[in-house]
Amino acid sequence: MEELNPLIQSEWEYLESKNGEWSLLEGEQDMEVLEHVLRCILHMDLTEKRPLEFQECVKVQTLMAAGRKNRTPKSPPCGSPLLLD
Repeated sequence: MEELNPLIQSEWEYLESKNGEWSLLEGEQDMEVLEHVLRCILHMDLTEKRPLEFQECVKVQTLMAAGRKNRTPKSPPCGSPLLLD
């Protein structure tokens, strides 16, 4: 797990640099990207540093989960490459 932490940290820094492309605070966004962001926030224990993004991602994921009981996740686990256009 320790060897993954630098990779996840690097990915989080990239995601933060693209905040306007995924943050619900900036408008509607891609749900698979939001699921990935939520996993990163949880893995990196950033809930206190990013409370608004965390709360919005949880709200959306809860609503999405209610509407899709048997969906297989397509987004990569945190630490896997995620490309934003």
